[in-house]
Amino acid sequence: MDIHLPNNITKTEKLEIIKKHIIELSKNYENPQSLITFLTHKKININNSNFPIKMLIVRLTPFLDVYNVGLSERFYYIYNNIVSVILCQYYQKQIPQFSSK
Repeated sequence: MDIHLPNNITKTEKLEIIKKHIIELSKNYENPQSLITFLTHKKININNSNFPIKMLIVRLTPFLDVYNVGLSERFYYIYNNIVSVILCQYYQKQIPQFSSK
């Protein structure tokens, strides 16, 4: 689970590499519960420093910070390359309820 990020790329490019790496690692988990356990407790080594995957997911989804969303929903946004909050189609004010079942 090591990533080497060159110094000569932008922050956006670095985050994109991290995002792709997390998605690739997630493909090893068929069971949703084992995936959430992995995302919650494992770390990725980036340029010889360990970072909790959970923290990286939060940093990749700052647009969700004002909402009370869990890790599985944040991962859903990353996995599906959603970069802004999805609003309820009917109300257009609040995000729809997310179920990780």
